[in-house]
Amino acid sequence: MVKLKKDATIEASPEVVFNYLNNPENWKELYPRITKLWDTKALPNGGYSYNWMFNMAGITSVEVASENTDVVRNHRLDFRNMCGIKSKKYTEVNESFKLEPADGATRLSYTADYVVHIPIAGRVFELMFVRMYEIKINVVIANLKKKMQSLK
Repeated sequence: MVKLKKDATIEASPEVVFNYLNNPENWKELYPRITKLWDTKALPNGGYSYNWMFNMAGITSVEVASENTDVVRNHRLDFRNMCGIKSKKYTEVNESFKLEPADGATRLSYTADYVVHIPIAGRVFELMFVRMYEIKINVVIANLKKKMQSLK
């Protein structure tokens, strides 16, 4: 297992940030590599399950099945993502977005755990995926900041 952690200040209230992050359709704007989003279903916990696809390094399309595993309105949004190619889900990514008020803004703390379920080569792929997801979360946070700024 490999872990990733990022912190950022977002110039919007936790409620506004939460509502934006909790809408699967908004992720296409936050992460432009998403090429397809489908099968969105509301969950009893206030989150969603959905499938999406993104282009990995211009080489192949990766399919992801996402589900909000824990939702604490305006405070936390947790995801379980199963990622793979051609319906074989070899990688599990558990992500958490924690939101705290910070002088009229939001302190966002992002954490993720990555596990690749491939014997022997799994550790090498984990290191590759964590770098790829680090780039992804940097793009997501930058785009979230821009979007929240544009809503002011």
